[in-house]
Amino acid sequence: FTGGCLVRYGCTKYENQCGCCDMIQSKKENDLSYQILKKKKKFFKDNSITFIAPSSWMMESIKNSNLFHTNRIVMIPNAIDTDKYRPLNELELKNNIGLNKWKQNINILFGAGDIRIPYKGMEYLKQLLKYVKETKPDIASKIVLHIVGENNNDRELMDMFKCVYWGYINEPEKMAALYTLVDFMIYPSLDDNLPNMIMESMSCGTPVIAFRVGGIPDMIDHKKNGYLAEYKNISDMAEGIEWIIMNNTYNRLGLEARKKVIDNYSEEIIARKHIELYKTLLNNVDLHRM
Repeated sequence: FTGGCLVRYGCTKYENQCGCCDMIQSKKENDLSYQILKKKKKFFKDNSITFIAPSSWMMESIKNSNLFHTNRIVMIPNAIDTDKYRPLNELELKNNIGLNKWKQNINILFGAGDIRIPYKGMEYLKQLLKYVKETKPDIASKIVLHIVGENNNDRELMDMFKCVYWGYINEPEKMAALYTLVDFMIYPSLDDNLPNMIMESMSCGTPVIAFRVGGIPDMIDHKKNGYLAEYKNISDMAEGIEWIIMNNTYNRLGLEARKKVIDNYSEEIIARKHIELYKTLLNNVDLHRM
């Protein structure tokens, strides 16, 4: 529903008419983004599409768009296999990643398909950990940072903390083991719909610290199953680290996270919602034919 960008970084020009696009560093009103959105409006004129938005943030974005604001929009989240993404026992950890839980350390996970992608927040992770090292040295001395994704060998982080680089992982069992191994995940994304990694981590009983942005607040209930920091607020996110360490006795937050996923994102529940919508659409088609 935009003039071409996949990540908007808060831009709302799509609500009226794109142009002067920051993504392509354009100062022209009649630029490529303007032309693309104009063509889309012509192509989708008088359409009767029902859109499924995976998050409340995405649903509101579609409602506000110039292109599809008159369409029907239904929110149905993405589903997850809660049998594959589940808390693993010590033997399963050992078999999948060759490690048991390192109880003497504070194990933190950060990941992305490619950590160089700007909106995944690697630069904010660096700022955060530097801030923690300066203001919370007792916590920083215990941190072991686990990083998943391509291009993840970062000298600056290695100089600050003990880092374990796992590369790109595409085996669910191995990822479930890694989620189980760590104490919590930090996900400093700047613009995201309903991130799979947050859902997977929560499904494995591991709480997440993230910025309050996009569809993330749909998943993380602040101080119930994780921690939502104010957008781009490094000190708040650092407080989140300390808060989770102090308040996750017996993995209370992780258990709540797992329950949230099972109750809201399991395959059976999401499939039922799609079937109900499909039946409604079929009934409408039949009524029009009568």
